[in-house]
Amino acid sequence: MSKFTLEKIDAENVKKIDTHESVSIVNIPALQKQKDDLEKQIAVMQQQLVQINEVLDEYKKLPQT
Repeated sequence: MSKFTLEKIDAENVKKIDTHESVSIVNIPALQKQKDDLEKQIAVMQQQLVQINEVLDEYKKLPQT
C-alpha cells in the first residue's frame, strides 16, 4: 500500500495526500532542484570522505612509537 497519493493540480504542482489524512502541496520543479542540490552535496561529501580515508589509511602505515 502506498504511503501517499498524488493528484495533479497543474503542469508544475501536485497535491500530495498522505495516508494519515494530511495534505501537502508540492512544487515539482522546486522538489527536483532540491534533489539535484542534495545529490551535489552528497557527491562533495563523498569526495571528502574518500580523501579523509586516504589520509587515515596512510596514517595507519606509519610506524607507531
